[in-house]
Amino acid sequence: MLAVLVCCLLSYACAPVSSTRSEEMESRTLQPLPGVNPIDVKVTVYGENVGGFASHYYPLPREDFENALLKSMVDSGRFVIKSNNGETAYDISVGLIQLIQPQWSGTVTLETSWTVYDHRSKDEVSRRAIRVEKPASFTRKREATELAAQSTIVEGIEWTFKTIKENSQNSD
Repeated sequence: MLAVLVCCLLSYACAPVSSTRSEEMESRTLQPLPGVNPIDVKVTVYGENVGGFASHYYPLPREDFENALLKSMVDSGRFVIKSNNGETAYDISVGLIQLIQPQWSGTVTLETSWTVYDHRSKDEVSRRAIRVEKPASFTRKREATELAAQSTIVEGIEWTFKTIKENSQNSD
């Protein structure tokens, strides 16, 4: 009887969360920089189903990450996002490389790859891997996953802006 009760409790506690949830991952807004002209960029986000064994319980859908990234980029005042048809100076590629979540409690780790390309020449300007770790209790894995994504986005936006500014100054 006790074994049945334990199995029922574990199956409830470990039940997968639907990836089609109604609320969106929040974006984090960087403080807009005064007197900055936003840079026109095209952004591509790639990577699906990142994660390991426990990640299927609290997935990080690429669409959620991409929407939060684009909103954060625009809200920061540093970038204007152009469509595939729009003329830009730079292309930004962001890859969701790996999501590691603990099965019970521990640390959520999110690894992403950021690349800046010169739009006209298609040359790679710079590349950076960003790895963020956030503590996660058994009941807070989803929050830790979203916090890791938000932190990655903030760090990536700051690096991208700095990289483009430095490249633009060196090109002049």
